[in-house]
Amino acid sequence: MGIFRRRRSGPSAPEPSDRPDEVFGRLSADDVAWIRGLAQRTLGENGVEATVDETGADLIGSDGMRFALDNVMTTCASAPRSDWPQIVTHHFAAMARTTGAPSVRDLGRDELFQRVRTRLLPVDALHMNGLDLATHSRPVAADLAAVLCVDFPETVSYFDSTVAEGLPIDELFRAGQINTDAEPIEEIGTSDDGVLTFVAGSVYTASKTLSMANLVDRVFGRDMPHGVVFAVPDRNCVLLHPVESIDVLGAISHLAGTAERIFTDAAWSVSPNVYHWYRDTITRISTVDDDRLTIVPTEELVEILGRLAG
Repeated sequence: MGIFRRRRSGPSAPEPSDRPDEVFGRLSADDVAWIRGLAQRTLGENGVEATVDETGADLIGSDGMRFALDNVMTTCASAPRSDWPQIVTHHFAAMARTTGAPSVRDLGRDELFQRVRTRLLPVDALHMNGLDLATHSRPVAADLAAVLCVDFPETVSYFDSTVAEGLPIDELFRAGQINTDAEPIEEIGTSDDGVLTFVAGSVYTASKTLSMANLVDRVFGRDMPHGVVFAVPDRNCVLLHPVESIDVLGAISHLAGTAERIFTDAAWSVSPNVYHWYRDTITRISTVDDDRLTIVPTEELVEILGRLAG
């Protein structure tokens, strides 16, 4: 009967408290301690004993394997408290299962080239969870970079400096982008006012902008001689508007506000900024200072707008 609900078993999320955590400031210290404890318990129940590292940001397995807490903390911060137990147990049970999975080094050439993906990341994430991704990264815009990762069934493994050494990085970037371009798109739609086009899909959706010509052709089905303005506030979505008339000025403002809102609430945020793709180059056209986003068009975009105003 619809009026009866099955009682949930297992741990319940703690009652809310006000003291912010020093490491994960979007959550209280009590919340973070509870999530850490459940994460350790879940790993232990799946055969992995882990302790909290000295920073409080990761769990360290007895074999030295590092289990990052930031992703699950971010997800919980944006989810109802009643969902926290399932989020934490599902995430860390999957993490425990990956301890027996092959590493990037264990893959043969064919499987490596099938599983490799490109990934768009903010530059401040190039050193994360003890990994150094900067050695093989490629600059995309002032605050964005492309890296390589391997897509396993339950997790994504990044190429750090030790893994990347000796591998054919140029070939892997080419194969990785082909694989990322082939990742499914779940939805292409427009905002309620029809100004913005949005693309939603897998965790690699934002990374499709690394091959923007392909994405633009799929979304708009026509040439864009003046490019597009776009945003990647979350790894699962892209917001776009073609540069075809002077009306793009209003669209840029709309794009900036929408991107900032999504970025603030996103569990897997990438950037709050706005970018211009033109002639296969991506340029940031906004800045964020003191939590205030300002549009700063390039001379090239100003020249284009002048021609369109004609």
